[in-house]
Amino acid sequence: QPVGCLQGEQVWAYARGQLRPGFPRRVADEFPGVPGGVDAAVECHPEECGGETVLFFKGDTVYSFDLELRVTKPRTWPGLGPCDAALRWLERYYCLRGTQFQRFDPLTGEVPPGYPRDLRDYFIPCPG
Repeated sequence: QPVGCLQGEQVWAYARGQLRPGFPRRVADEFPGVPGGVDAAVECHPEECGGETVLFFKGDTVYSFDLELRVTKPRTWPGLGPCDAALRWLERYYCLRGTQFQRFDPLTGEVPPGYPRDLRDYFIPCPG
């Protein structure tokens, strides 16, 4: 399974620990319709998004990129807000910002009641 890294306008792709030929590339060349300088990204599994998708977060906009069709759909999910990092853990999706996080639906951006929550109470145990 290839692994990727984003920084500024560039994307790197690795397979078995080796940089793939032709990388680094511009984000816009690898993912048409996705701007450079994204804040966060997370792969969305087909059973949860209806296809192989990568969600890119930049400010208040989420760019949903369909890996098979190579099509980008920009979305605004007002309840979610900007993300410093995004992750999938135990089949759930999370947006992290500062010391807070929100769980969200990867199709609709809907955030369940009770969020945001403090990271230190769930992911990073910090006494006191």
